[in-house]
Amino acid sequence: MASKKIILTEVAKESIIEILEFYFLQNGNSIFSKKLSKQIKSIIKLIAKYNYAGKQTEEENIRVFIKDRNAIFYEMNSTFIIVHLVWDCRRNPEELEFNA
Repeated sequence: MASKKIILTEVAKESIIEILEFYFLQNGNSIFSKKLSKQIKSIIKLIAKYNYAGKQTEEENIRVFIKDRNAIFYEMNSTFIIVHLVWDCRRNPEELEFNA
């Protein structure tokens, strides 16, 4: 199966940066942040190759792939995978705003 092109929205990019910065500040070094960054990239590549790897959400056309403490919300069409948000599942779910 051929991989689809990945598009990260600005919200997705910002959410990744927020998560990585949080762990950098909490741990005082970048070791875990680098490991987590690689894991997120790996999951996105997996989604690009296996589009239906995630679970369907209540939102039409939006799927979510959950790995450890993070959820990646994405949408797919015939050509692209659009990553809308990367969410740390330990955050307050009431703060989760999803606009696809």
